[in-house]
Amino acid sequence: MALNAGATRFNTDLSQMEIWDGNQWTGIVASSPDLHTGSTRGVWIGGEPLTSTISYSNLESTSQNALFGDAAHGGSGVANCGAIGSRTRGIHAGGEPATSTMASFTFASLGNAVHDGEDLTSSRRFVTGMAGGDRGIFMGGSEPSRVNKMEYISISSFGNALDFGDLTESKDMGGGGGWSNGIIGGGFGGYRSDGNNSSIVEAVTISTLGNGTTFGDLYESKHNIASASNATRAIGGGGSPSTISTIQFININSRGNAKFFGDLTDGTTSMNACSSKQRLVWGGGNIAPAKTNKMEFVQFSTLGNGSDFGDLSQGSVQNPSACSNGHGGVH
Repeated sequence: MALNAGATRFNTDLSQMEIWDGNQWTGIVASSPDLHTGSTRGVWIGGEPLTSTISYSNLESTSQNALFGDAAHGGSGVANCGAIGSRTRGIHAGGEPATSTMASFTFASLGNAVHDGEDLTSSRRFVTGMAGGDRGIFMGGSEPSRVNKMEYISISSFGNALDFGDLTESKDMGGGGGWSNGIIGGGFGGYRSDGNNSSIVEAVTISTLGNGTTFGDLYESKHNIASASNATRAIGGGGSPSTISTIQFININSRGNAKFFGDLTDGTTSMNACSSKQRLVWGGGNIAPAKTNKMEFVQFSTLGNGSDFGDLSQGSVQNPSACSNGHGGVH
């Protein structure tokens, strides 16, 4: 029987869990930034109305969101950019106003993101980012036509983005549709170039270049679904239209369709999410007809509705970006 990337087993000879990366069995590293820092730091970047503010929270607590620094966009602000994180470094890329700029910051120390000449291959809005280990991947977006391109970087050494492969559809996922367990990653839904919402969950194997494949179908076909993941489960909340309160999820180690997880406290679109190994936290968005500073969370381990987390320091914004220094995946 053919194995799908993300399948797991227990190796009795080595006494360790292993995961199939699409080509071979590889050991799961049972460590997390949480074990080293005592907490996982999540950041939210920019948003509309345009702001350059970066804010942060300890994802294992609630109510505290504070200023981190500023995005690297010359004071003009940014929204709809892609964001990725490793254990130590976060990177934001592209965004609105249309730009190819990539800039980095260090999770452990507050401060502004820095641009040292690193760029995407083209100026692009509505970029979605996800990462596994040291590799970050930026997917889709609008140039202004929607594109199917994927590009990758090394987070530690940084540098200009390189071609990874193509998505199955030309689309944007609103900057918030990315997920990863460190071995495979992908995106939820999106807005396609033909003007329709995507109905699929898309996946790639992070360590090997190549095109996207269909992981399964969405529980509800939307764009602007805000998602994040831990080692076993990816969760996406809300989406356009902004009356949608649905939270949907996939089990990453077995390909298949998304299922119902619970409901947000309100129908919300254009928010963004990041996660620790236990918890996913959403921030910002639009609760028709107004933008919001609301943050809410769910626990990965138990199905259920969203709960209040606190408020974003950016104020009421839609289309911020988000990433963390640890989602509990393998690194």
